[in-house]
Amino acid sequence: MPAALSKALRIITYSLLTTCSLSTLASSAPINPLDEPDQWQLLSYSSIPANTVSFDDASMQIAVSGSASPIIFPLSSPTYIDEITLSVSFQGQLELGKHQQGSPKADDFMLRLGLVYEGEKRLNMFEYAVAPGWIKTLFNLAPEDTGVSYIDFKSIYSDPVIAGVDRLHPNSEYMHEHFIAAQPQENETLSLNIVPDQNKRILGIWLSCDGDNTGSTYIVNLKELSLIPRKE
Repeated sequence: MPAALSKALRIITYSLLTTCSLSTLASSAPINPLDEPDQWQLLSYSSIPANTVSFDDASMQIAVSGSASPIIFPLSSPTYIDEITLSVSFQGQLELGKHQQGSPKADDFMLRLGLVYEGEKRLNMFEYAVAPGWIKTLFNLAPEDTGVSYIDFKSIYSDPVIAGVDRLHPNSEYMHEHFIAAQPQENETLSLNIVPDQNKRILGIWLSCDGDNTGSTYIVNLKELSLIPRKE
C-alpha cells in the first residue's frame, strides 16, 4: 500500500471514529426540558380553566386554582430513556375533603408525570375528527411511521390510602397510572429517580397538575427534570 494512501486511510479512519464518538456522546447526553421553555406545549380543556405556567432560572412554576391543563414536551424523535430524575416542591394543599383521592369527585393530583410511549395505535380519519383536543395532541406526538401505546403516569399522591396502587384510568384506556410517591411537606423538595419501561421508546413528557374536581389552589415548583437517553 502506498504510504500516501496509507496515511489518507488513517486520517479517514480517525475522522470516522471521532465522528462516531461525538455522535454517541450527543445521543446519550441528558435531555433537560426545563432548559427549553419554548418547546413546551401548553394546552387547555374546553370546559376547565387552564393553569398558569411560567419559567424562571431553568425551573417551571405551575399555578393551579380550580384548574387543570396538560403541559407537554415532545421529544425530537422516539427515544429509549434509561432514567428520569425529577425534583419538585409544592405550596398549598389539595382540598380532598372526605373523598378518596382518585375517585370521581377527587381525581386531582398535584403532579402526574406522564411518559408517552410509542406504540402501534393511530387514529383513523373518523376517530381523529371526533376526538377531544388532548387525544389529538397525544397522537400527534408520534411520527407518521409509528403510533402511540399509552401515557404512563407516575403520580405524586396526597392520600396514603392509594400508596403503591396501579390503575387503568377510568376515563381513558390511554392513561395508565402508578401512585409512586407521597406529597412532601409544604416547600420541602421531593427528588425522584424513575426508570421507564426499557422496552419502549418515549415520544414525549406529559405533565398534569389539577385542582378542578376539588376547587384546590396550589403552586408546583418543578426544579429539575432530566432524561438520560440510552447509549446507542
